[in-house]
Order: sequence, then structure tokens, then C-alpha cells
Amino acid sequence: MNAGNRSLKDTWMEVAQKGFSGGILKQIAVVTMLIDHITCCFMERVYVEGVPLFQTAKSWYYLDMAGRAIGRTAFPIFCFLITEGYLHTSNKFKYLGRLLLFGLISHYPFNWIFFPGSAHRHTGTMFTLALGFLSIWVIDAALTHFPADRDFAHRGTGSRWLNLLIALIISLPAVGAFCWISEYIGSDYGYGGVMTIVILFLLRRSRDLQAILSWAWLAFYNSYELFAIPGFFLIRCYNGSKGKQSKYFFYIFYPAHLLVLFLIRKKLFGY
Repeated sequence: MNAGNRSLKDTWMEVAQKGFSGGILKQIAVVTMLIDHITCCFMERVYVEGVPLFQTAKSWYYLDMAGRAIGRTAFPIFCFLITEGYLHTSNKFKYLGRLLLFGLISHYPFNWIFFPGSAHRHTGTMFTLALGFLSIWVIDAALTHFPADRDFAHRGTGSRWLNLLIALIISLPAVGAFCWISEYIGSDYGYGGVMTIVILFLLRRSRDLQAILSWAWLAFYNSYELFAIPGFFLIRCYNGSKGKQSKYFFYIFYPAHLLVLFLIRKKLFGY
């Protein structure tokens, strides 16, 4: 048993040292997101005599809890990849345009799946990611005029800290506006998601601090996001490499899987 435990520990240590590429992180995020959406679509949005299916039996309830808990892994990874995408993209306007375009394409499938018949505004995760992208773009632009270390984890001179503070104060109105827009349009995760991206960006030079504080913030925003800790562990294990990945896979997959899930549910249950 002890040998087995040591072997498992050694395996995790090797993973932590070698790390995960951006491509692997995206694959994990896509799979866990799919599990989450399947669970919600067929557990929480299927009704038996007016009662959600997951509430009709303890076994369904636990299955729903497990699926949704697994799904919490996806969002922090997508937020993290947005910060990496911002730093490495050759054209920020095109990057933002893709997020907004596929956010619009996903709008109706997202609402059909998660908010059928709702009279309130609801928009998908793509818009939250886009608003977070805009927020860090504004902050980064301010930092170019007031050079600093661009994070809270690096020890610098007093002038650097002062410049950082000035840059954050200057960008605060714009970031606040983006947070307000996220709430106004009902984007998934709202201002909590936007600020998660901001925190991940500012603390990117300290993986430990980045993972801990962004997880703490997201869990504070929504206590259910305590289950998101595996996602932040994976972020901590990022090795800095892009890895193998398709540029447009996620953009196409996001609206496509929502539409497919909706059509399956409609075929089986009529809505």
C-alpha cells in the first residue's frame, strides 16, 4: 500500500513539474463544460409533473450535484486562457471580434438550453470572456503609460507600486463599466467572471498567488464555485506552452454542442 501511495504521489509530482500545455487545458475545459451542460440540460431542465428531474429522487440529485461540480472546472480555465490569448495574440481586435461573433451565434441556443421561457436577459459565457478581455486590455493600456510590473506578486520600487496604483485607478471606470454591462446583459458569471479574468491577468507572474486569490474571489462571488478548485490547480500546472490545438475548435464547438443538446431534449421531451 505504501509503495502504491508513493507511486501516486510521484505521478502527481511529475505532473506538477512537467505541467500542462494550453491545448491540454482547453481540452479538459471543453470536456468538463460538456459534462456540466449535459447535466443541467437533462437533469435541471427536464420536468416530471412540474418538478425538475434531479429533485424526484436522491440518486438523481447526487448525479446532478456530481455533474455540476465537475463542470466548475471549466470556467476558470477558459478565463485563464483568455489572459494567455490576450498576451500572445497578434491581433487583439480579431480575437475580440471572434468572441463577440460566436457569443451572438450562441445566444439563442444558450437561452433555449438554460433559460427556456425566461423573461429576463441572459447571455452566454462568450460575452463574459469578451468583457474580461476588454478589461485587461484597458488595464494593460494604462500600464503602458505608467510602467509597472503589471502584477501584485513582484516586489518592485515604490515608484513602480505608485505607477501600478495610478494605472489601476485610471482603468477603474472602464473596468467598472464592463462589469456593469455584464450584469445588465445577464452574462454567465456576470461581474464575478470579468473580475476573475482581471485577477488572473494581474497575478500571472506568481502561479500560486494567481490560483489561490482568483479561486478565493470566484468562490466569494458564488460559494458553489468552491468546486472549481481543480480548475485552478490545473492553471497552477500550466507550463507556458501552447500545445496542439485548433484555433477555431472551441468557437465552433460552443454553439454547436448547445444546439445539439437542445435538439435532443426537444426530440425526447418536446421542449
